[in-house]
Amino acid sequence: MLTLIRYSMKFEIEKWDEEVLGVCDCCGNTTKYASGQILDGELSCGIYYVFWTDNKLEHYPNFDFILGSCGEGSTPEDRIRVSLVCLTDRDSRDFSLINAESRKIVLPYEAGKYLSRDEVVGTPLADYVFAIVDSIWEQDKRLDFMH
Repeated sequence: MLTLIRYSMKFEIEKWDEEVLGVCDCCGNTTKYASGQILDGELSCGIYYVFWTDNKLEHYPNFDFILGSCGEGSTPEDRIRVSLVCLTDRDSRDFSLINAESRKIVLPYEAGKYLSRDEVVGTPLADYVFAIVDSIWEQDKRLDFMH
């Protein structure tokens, strides 16, 4: 299982790709994703992916985290996957953990274990994930449309 190492109170985000994935089947709007690396000082903690549909906040944006070692020589067994949705239909943009296995999207970095909501809620991992969400929320301006 992943060992949580936390040296700081805030993670740094290194932005990677932003791409158009296509058109949403139900509304015809553009579907996109953005990705980046999650850093705690010099230490890489994992990768994040955010998926959304332009101008359709009622299509809850999805946040997928691949946590653990993603470097050279690592394997999916070194990583876990945790997923959330951003509840954009509320005054404050709340986040809710969901079952990672329910996300049928294949990511460039895969994980050996997909965690369910129940495996994360109420654990130190939940605090860790929500600290990452806060850092992404503050630092990745590509997601300002959700604020």
